Amino acid sequence: MLVPGCTGHQSVIIDNDIKLTVLYIKLRQVLTGIDAPDSAEFRREALFSQIEETEE
Repeated sequence: MLVPGCTGHQSVIIDNDIKLTVLYIKLRQVLTGIDAPDSAEFRREALFSQIEETEE
């Protein structure tokens, strides 16, 4: 797992077409933004696990 240290308004580029930006940091809350092509699919890990379980 990559754990980069970022401050507000810094970004990480993934595979040249996905941009993850730290928008806001306050106490224990971090707000991020994701800029990605329309073809990219995003799911929360907990939901992804539930989908895998129902497909089995």
